[in-house]
Amino acid sequence: VLGGLRATSRLASRWHADLGDVEVRHRSAQAVLRQVLQRPPTDPRERSRRYIREGVDFASWVAELLGPMRDVAGGFLGFTNASLEALERARSLGMRTVLDQIAAGRIEDRLSREEWDRHGLPAESCPQRPQDYWDRVAAEWAIADGVLVNSRWALDSLRDDGVDESRLFVVPVSHAAETRAAPIRRAPSEPLRLIFVGRVSVMKGVPDLLAAMRHLASGGRRGPRLDLYGRVELPDRLLEHLPDGVRLHGAVPSSEVAARMREAHALVFPTICDGFGKVQIEAMSCGLPVLATTNCGDVVDDGVDGFRVPIRSPHAIAEGIERIESMGSGIDGFSEAALAKSRTFGLDRWWRDFEAGVDALQEGGVAS
Repeated sequence: VLGGLRATSRLASRWHADLGDVEVRHRSAQAVLRQVLQRPPTDPRERSRRYIREGVDFASWVAELLGPMRDVAGGFLGFTNASLEALERARSLGMRTVLDQIAAGRIEDRLSREEWDRHGLPAESCPQRPQDYWDRVAAEWAIADGVLVNSRWALDSLRDDGVDESRLFVVPVSHAAETRAAPIRRAPSEPLRLIFVGRVSVMKGVPDLLAAMRHLASGGRRGPRLDLYGRVELPDRLLEHLPDGVRLHGAVPSSEVAARMREAHALVFPTICDGFGKVQIEAMSCGLPVLATTNCGDVVDDGVDGFRVPIRSPHAIAEGIERIESMGSGIDGFSEAALAKSRTFGLDRWWRDFEAGVDALQEGGVAS
């Protein structure tokens, strides 16, 4: 029941006033009911199988809606795993089709296996999607006129998966920036306050972040403070003996995230693999500089509004934190740059980039 209530809350928050009188057909009630009645599978493989079934079910429903249409002018935009049957129908109607690839592709599974081995975790708990899933997604990649990705990192990953680069284009995710946000301030004597928001998991790079914090707290000096907010998915042994200054809070409602961010001086985002990582923009919208890895969306301008570091490097994370810490009150300039950056990811930019990408497909070019 709690899962259903959370799903209802998320759906309500996704409605946008600009939809106005646009006809919207949905199956939200069925989705919430399924959340209420079905117990989430504990077996990762069964979760993947259910995800595939739900994608087939949804795409088939959309294909039926498209069924009666004739001589349709326009296009179809669908999402990974939930589009194949609808893409086939839309193509038969002569519609231009675009698939929104919401993750980085097969590299995510490869990196997951490597991380599980690296941290000595049981292989059976590693989240690996079955071949049926990848066969279905590859069919979607093949049939769509274009494949939209959220970052250059994701584009490179899909190209390595065999997707023709001429059909790939980048459209970063959009975010409505907080127009009244002010730059953050840090007093000279104040300890640096860091925040992490997301799943507290292996693939978000949390073990590396904790190792970096442990290094910074060594020697008995007063190091930075770190608050972690998000659903905890790490095994207990990786959370034993948290470094000094680290507090684990668990998940908080999305409506409270901005308030938590405004209590911090910087966001740390040590992800191993993210198609984009919208939390970067959300943090910048609150005036926070961001320390992120290179395996995500190109949001951070290194040395201007944050720093970028390689994955799997606690040393690089610690060094990046020390660079932020050494700024003292000079962090104000990074904060102002972060606020300015966050305002460049509005919905108007999304539409411009999307239209440019589709136009480039029509002309046989690439928009990146």
